[in-house]
Amino acid sequence: MKRILLLTFLIVLSVQAIAQDSVKTIIYNRSNKSVYVSLAYYSRLSEGNVALCSYGWFEVKKNTSKTVWTKSIKEKGIFYHAHNTINRNDNWGGSLFFMVHPSIPFHISYANNSALATSIDGDLTPEELQQLEAYPFRELKWNPKGFFQLNLLD
Repeated sequence: MKRILLLTFLIVLSVQAIAQDSVKTIIYNRSNKSVYVSLAYYSRLSEGNVALCSYGWFEVKKNTSKTVWTKSIKEKGIFYHAHNTINRNDNWGGSLFFMVHPSIPFHISYANNSALATSIDGDLTPEELQQLEAYPFRELKWNPKGFFQLNLLD
């Protein structure tokens, strides 16, 4: 009986730890065009290093929202880049540049250093990683309700 209680307690702790590590970001697209969004965030990798990761593309249709969960260190912030589906030059970005794949879904660690960039989900080959583009990102603000919020307007 003690073993069952101990096992149950350990499972509950594990689930709580996973939930605490997950950070919610809600993307509201209030523009009149569908957009693609990528996020950049700091995360603790399996080898213990803290690295900047970039993750995208998430399609958010016009006048809808999308929720994205990341393994972010929320105190370090989350950054975003978005562009509409018609004209990539019509974008929302900032002055910080992080690596992204220009056209396919990606998840990259060390996204601020092309020499160290690696594919987290195995979705990119080493050859593709060498051809990454840097896109401008802007910092998101923390919502007092407990998540990051992005509002895309025309």
